[in-house]
Parts: sequence; structure tokens; C-alpha cells
Amino acid sequence: MAMTRRANCPCGLEFDSSEELLRHISKDHPGVIEAVRVWGREIYPVPGGEAFIDSDPMKCSGCGLCAEACSIHHYGFINKDLARVYIRNFLLPMPKAVVVTCSQCQGEERLCEKACPISPPAIRYDKKTLHMVIDKDSCTRCLACQDACRTEAIRTDEAESPFVCDLCDTKNTGERDPQCVKICPTSALYFHNRVERIRPIRDSSRKSADAKAEMIAKRLHPLTCESIAYPPWRPENRDKARGQDE
Repeated sequence: MAMTRRANCPCGLEFDSSEELLRHISKDHPGVIEAVRVWGREIYPVPGGEAFIDSDPMKCSGCGLCAEACSIHHYGFINKDLARVYIRNFLLPMPKAVVVTCSQCQGEERLCEKACPISPPAIRYDKKTLHMVIDKDSCTRCLACQDACRTEAIRTDEAESPFVCDLCDTKNTGERDPQCVKICPTSALYFHNRVERIRPIRDSSRKSADAKAEMIAKRLHPLTCESIAYPPWRPENRDKARGQDE
């Protein structure tokens, strides 16, 4: 007896055929149909409240497409030095890329805003558009915000003016649409709500690239300089090698 194969929707409903499932998706989940037009990954619904771009460093290939998409969206041309998201490469001792971008911190942990010497701060979190903004007219270019940012997400242009991730809301209207998330071919970037699992996401996402690389090194592979070098690297071997050279 042939088994009847039913089509299931992630929302929990079951259908007798894939055609019925597609009709259901187009009617009740139109965002899914729109998502398939974006190359490289599935796109989750845009968060309605406070949100930020998070990354999975283990998935990042270091391709740099995120930085290219960011600069194109903001300036119309590719210049990774002007991107709000960028890649840092490490040797752990295996090569590994780490994404750096703004965590859109909570108010009590927003060190960049607290470090700004003027009042009101030139760099601040806009509660209407739900992302960080910098007032170029009032900014003194002291770069205290850049020094205070633990994530190292604040960058400067040729005029030494700081800039930070605005979630691709270039006109500051509240229409957040981060291009880096859309273009990432390995789904290493996520745009999701700040509050998940009942409590706000805090220190785990707001670490420097060096701190993240140190954590990755512990889980990426149990390799050390001694285990990958032949003969094994030790101080005494180094001294012997120096003696032979002399």
C-alpha cells in the first residue's frame, strides 16, 4: 500500500499536497515568497523592535562581501575602508576570519554614547529609528567614542569623522534593511531582536575581535605551535638554531 506523503508548514499545519502548501504560504506567509528572491540564504522576518546584527564567527569565510555590500549601499561604490561592517583575519594557528559590527548596545552599556564629551551626545541611539546615529554637525571628532567601543565597531573616514552601523537606514527613517545580512553566502550574519530567551543579549555579542578570536582558538582545533611545527618548537630549539646560524 502506497504511503501518502503530506506537506508540512513550519507553522504546524499539514497539507495533502505541495500545491496546497504553496497556496498557504503565499496567502499566510508572503514574506517567505519574497525571501527566495534574495541570493544565498533564507531571510527571517525583519525584527519589529530593537534589533542588531549578530555573527557566527565559525561560519564566516572571510569573503568580505558584507563590507562590499555595505559600502555600495552607503556610497554607491566598493570601498571596504568605508564599510560599517568589516573583517579581521587571525592565525589561531589556523586562518580564521572574524566579523566586526555594531551591537546596538542597551543604554546602560552604551559606552560610546557615555564617552562623548558634549551634551546631548553626538553619537547616540535613536529611539525612533532604533539604531545608532552620529550628528556630524555637533561631532568634535575627538574619537572618544571609538576608544570606548569594546566591539571596535566605530570607524573613521578620510576626514577622521567617525561613523557606525545604521542598519542600512541611510535616510534615518526607521526602514532598517542590513545589506550585509542579505548577501552573506554562509549565513554567518543574523539580524534579530536584542531580547531573546527572555533576557537581553549582552556581553556575549559585544566582544572585541581579539577576544572572539581567543575563544574561537579554543574550540576551532586543539593545535598549538608545538604540534604543527617540525621539529617541535621549543625555546631550546630556537636557541640551538640561532647558535647554528652564528
